Amino acid sequence: MIGTTGITGAPRIVVVEDFAPLQERLVSRLKTQFPSASFDEVSTEWEFIRRLDDIADCQPTLIVLDMRLRWRNTQDHHAPDPDGSPDEAGFRLLERRKGHAVLRTVPIIATSASMSHHTREAIERQFPDVHIPASDSPESIVGLACSLIAASQSFAPSCNVRIPNRVFISYAREDREWCSQIRVVLHPYCLAGTLQLWDDSKIAPGRWDEQIDQELKTAGIALFLVTTRFWTSPFVQNRELPELLAAYRTEGVKIFWVAVTDSAFEATPLGKFQCTNNPQQPLETFQGADLNRALLTIARAIAASVRLEPS
Repeated sequence: MIGTTGITGAPRIVVVEDFAPLQERLVSRLKTQFPSASFDEVSTEWEFIRRLDDIADCQPTLIVLDMRLRWRNTQDHHAPDPDGSPDEAGFRLLERRKGHAVLRTVPIIATSASMSHHTREAIERQFPDVHIPASDSPESIVGLACSLIAASQSFAPSCNVRIPNRVFISYAREDREWCSQIRVVLHPYCLAGTLQLWDDSKIAPGRWDEQIDQELKTAGIALFLVTTRFWTSPFVQNRELPELLAAYRTEGVKIFWVAVTDSAFEATPLGKFQCTNNPQQPLETFQGADLNRALLTIARAIAASVRLEPS
């Protein structure tokens, strides 16, 4: 049932999923992160349509939507026939959301077991505001949910779920162009669902420090772009580097660092870690096709390290 009361300011999360065990796991893990949250569990496309206005009246904070949703339960004998196949259920509901005055502003996560590249591209093209987790594992879905709810700045999650394939890119502000180049070569792995990336270019308006803190707590991979400027960046040295190295020791976060320029890395904590490229041939020494090959070698090494847990 949809709750009409609850703790003021507590998030309301709608989970639309027809596979009961997965729905239970998602709700259980979200409750761990948001103990005060209220939940609405929907199991069919017809139920979501029938209760659309009731759901909107509760002003949900987030909707998690299974894109391959069955039309109705056996007891819903009065439900009309669907207009299309179950494979299109999520798209039909996203269209309804887009036209709804309230729900069109609610963040939504689109999920599906083994989502195809074609489906992912179709969602990104037709509904660019919809968020897609890097994988269909509960860890990935819950981690993305934590980030979205935290970004609303209305709630204080206790999110500490490490997402194995989420990459936190740490770099000095002056090296933003190198970050952009790294993101370009990693992008195919994001499209394939192998990796999801985060760097400070994704910070939304508002409390930037809280958003960075959230990402530091959920990343499963740290990628440091090391230049001489990297070692003089106060935020990198006082916050990102020590927190991610501590997470390596206590939580198994993977550490990658890339020599972009020459630097005295051997005198730093990163000197204990193997460089992802050859530090005697930093990226700045390459141009054109040679630089592209060097970047691709780095991207492949990071992607190869990811072994997603089965959902």
